[in-house]
Amino acid sequence: MSLTWISQIASLLIALGYLLVAGIYGGWGTGLGFAVILSLPLACIWFPEEMGAIATIRMRAASESSGSLIVIGGWCLLLGPILLAMLG
Repeated sequence: MSLTWISQIASLLIALGYLLVAGIYGGWGTGLGFAVILSLPLACIWFPEEMGAIATIRMRAASESSGSLIVIGGWCLLLGPILLAMLG
């Protein structure tokens, strides 16, 4: 099993956990809102090369963004609420 596959499964499990908690405590409308918000970090983790190409086109960057940096950014976005809750 490759590291990419493990990362994708772990990110999906975390996102499903977010959706479950949001659905239980905030209602399923809140869960649907979280699903929309979670689409960006999941896309960064699951499709880093494609997201880097989109960022290059949108920002007119000189070179395409590294796939590994896109994955790291996706993980930061995905784990940000957990880390903030632990600090607060």
